[in-house]
Amino acid sequence: ADAVLGDFGAVSYYAAALGLPVLLAASGTERLDPEAPLARFVTEARRLDTEAPLVRQVDALLTAHRPLPEPAAFVTS
Repeated sequence: ADAVLGDFGAVSYYAAALGLPVLLAASGTERLDPEAPLARFVTEARRLDTEAPLVRQVDALLTAHRPLPEPAAFVTS
């Protein structure tokens, strides 16, 4: 995939760990332990704006993407 549109779950986090751009449709911050790596990830990841055109948001996501270092450092095989 070129990018992932997801929520605050493992698929989005693993995509970020692989260096893929992630656009979050739901953050779930109220359900996450604020000390958890996943909670830090959702505060840093871009959010979907349901009022804005999706194509523009994906284009901007791909253009401005810089991999987040923490997911890759935290996830090991």
